[in-house]
Amino acid sequence: MGRMAELAYEREQIEQEIAIARMEAEHEAIPNSLAESLEINKALRAQLSSLADSFEKANSPKERNKERAIGFVLGVCASLLAALAWWGMTGFWPTLKT
Repeated sequence: MGRMAELAYEREQIEQEIAIARMEAEHEAIPNSLAESLEINKALRAQLSSLADSFEKANSPKERNKERAIGFVLGVCASLLAALAWWGMTGFWPTLKT
């Protein structure tokens, strides 16, 4: 029975050493995970700020007026093309003049 007690004692020692090693590994992993989450957080904040800047730029009065001017010019061009097309079609089909 002496040999069995020694084996049980050695087994307990090994289990304790394994438990201590696991606890040390978990303790060392915490700062790494916090640092990684901090880096991810900083990257997300940078993306969010760039997205907010692009939204502010898109909604600025200058950009709105620019889009309105482009829309107006394109609308006038489309109307002129439609009028020219209608004028050309009425030459071939006189029934469209009525």
